[in-house]
Amino acid sequence: MSNFVIALAFVILAALLKYSLARLTTKTNFFQSAMELPVDLLFACIAFLATYMVMISNLQIEKILEVIKNGKLNTNNLNTDNVKVSLPFFQTIEGVVILFIFYFLLVSVVIICWRKSEEYFNFKGGINIISILITGLGYLLTLTSIIFVIFLIKAVQ
Repeated sequence: MSNFVIALAFVILAALLKYSLARLTTKTNFFQSAMELPVDLLFACIAFLATYMVMISNLQIEKILEVIKNGKLNTNNLNTDNVKVSLPFFQTIEGVVILFIFYFLLVSVVIICWRKSEEYFNFKGGINIISILITGLGYLLTLTSIIFVIFLIKAVQ
């Protein structure tokens, strides 16, 4: 869990640096930076998903070796289909590819939330309830996604 916290802390640190370096630190600038943060966090989440994919590959290799060791798989005709059946869907490469597709679509939705929030922010001349609600939706989608990937990785460790 500490690995996730450290990685997410770096993403938040990067956002704070983008907010504060060579820029006036105003409430308006802070809110604009806060609108961008879910996109950065979601890309960190995709990086976690890539790590998960490597872990899944290693898990499948371990399962194959375990089956070979127990004599349940003929090594002359090595077929991993019967090993994959014993794994939950999201612990297969196919499942992770589906997750990648979903997460890239989700990034698009969160970017649209960010842009719409920024649009309302600029149109209304500052912080307003519509911008806050749209930004909140971006955070909700992002944090839910991060928690989901963390639980996936924890299940494999």
